[in-house]
Amino acid sequence: MNTMENIDLPPWDSIDPALTAERIAAIAAIIRDETDAKIDARDPRDWNWNIGCDCHAWVLNRMHGARRANMPTGSSWSRSRATST
Repeated sequence: MNTMENIDLPPWDSIDPALTAERIAAIAAIIRDETDAKIDARDPRDWNWNIGCDCHAWVLNRMHGARRANMPTGSSWSRSRATST
């Protein structure tokens, strides 16, 4: 599927049906929350480079934890493996 031809379609129609609005919003909230938490916890010795690396690590840790816990809200936002098309 050529994504350039489907640029006006929502992600679940143009890229992958699993990219629902609910899942995208859940992932965005995790990224926002963990990035804000790291920035709030920064140390005067931090540099932008390690803050970015820490944000990435914190986000991945939270996403993996949420997947293992199957999102306490009951939302099934991730899948454990890709599906073939």
